[in-house]
Amino acid sequence: MENPQIKNSLTGETEICDPEYLGSVANTIIVGERCQLENGARGEIRFVGKVPDLGYGYFVGIMLDQPQQGLGNGTYEGLYYFYCPEGHAYFERPNKIEMGDFPKIEDND
Repeated sequence: MENPQIKNSLTGETEICDPEYLGSVANTIIVGERCQLENGARGEIRFVGKVPDLGYGYFVGIMLDQPQQGLGNGTYEGLYYFYCPEGHAYFERPNKIEMGDFPKIEDND
């Protein structure tokens, strides 16, 4: 059965077209909790909600433990979503993070 939340774009890639995409997953995520990304990076949840300039549906704003080149400070396209030091802000889909009691990664780890 076809998923009504996703459609194929002209380029052949899938495109999210449901404004409530992943809302039920987002509702289980708690700001202030620790998480881990698929690449092993860790951080603290700082924002859960919609970021229209990123696409339809819900996103999670994460303050990463360690800075990464090219990342920002919790703003996107000039809008403030959460505050963190430059290089620490990362936005991801709620289904792409794992919540848990992950210890903070220190600079000397």
